[in-house]
Amino acid sequence: MDEVLFAGKKLLCFNQYLLIQGGHCSVFRGLWKENGKEKEVAIRRVRIEDCHEKWKDTSRSLNHDNVLKVIGYEEITDQYR
Repeated sequence: MDEVLFAGKKLLCFNQYLLIQGGHCSVFRGLWKENGKEKEVAIRRVRIEDCHEKWKDTSRSLNHDNVLKVIGYEEITDQYR
């Protein structure tokens, strides 16, 4: 069984790196739960102070041909989104 690093209302993040942990970027394996379905996803924690306010509108600001599809976000703690 995978060890859970953190969980939110729709998000379950496992303590398993998909990419090697770097200075500003760690990508974890996780699950996104929505409408009774689970989807395996890659999760990147971003410090809230590093977030641009428009990141809340994922439908417009982060969906681009050169960016992986963003399906949502959660503010897990007062430090990370």
